[in-house]
Amino acid sequence: YGESYAVASVYALPLATASMEVISRIYAPSETAELKRVLLPGGRVIVVTPADEHLIGLRQRIYQVVRPHPEPGPLEGFVALEQQRVSFALNVPAGELTASLLKMTPFAWKMDEQLQQQLIAAGIQDTADFYLTVYVAESDV
Repeated sequence: YGESYAVASVYALPLATASMEVISRIYAPSETAELKRVLLPGGRVIVVTPADEHLIGLRQRIYQVVRPHPEPGPLEGFVALEQQRVSFALNVPAGELTASLLKMTPFAWKMDEQLQQQLIAAGIQDTADFYLTVYVAESDV
C-alpha cells in the first residue's frame, strides 16, 4: 500500500465508499455524510482546530480586539474518542515562508500592506496552538 493524497470538495469526495481508514480535516468545514460514506467501519476522522493561543502575537498586531477561537464542537454523527491540545513555539523565517504563512490565513485580508511587508521582512515568532480530536462514527461505538 502506498499513500495517496487528494484535494477535493468535501461535499463530493472523489473516493470510493468505505475506502478510508483515516481522514484528516484541518481547519476546514466538512460534510459529515460524505465523511461517513468514505470511512471504513471502525475508521477514524482526525480534526485539527485552532486553540486560544494559536498565532496570538500575530492576531494582537492585526485586531484591536482579539477574540478567542471557539473550542471544537461535536462532529455530527461521530463520537470523540480523544482530544489533545498541542502547543509549540513557531519561528517562521523572514521572506518567502512568512509570506506563504500570511497568504494561507484569513489575516491576509485583514491587515494592511505595510504590516504585511514588515512581517515578511522580520519573520514571525509566535505560538502554534491546536486541538487534535479523534472521532469514530457513532455506529462503530
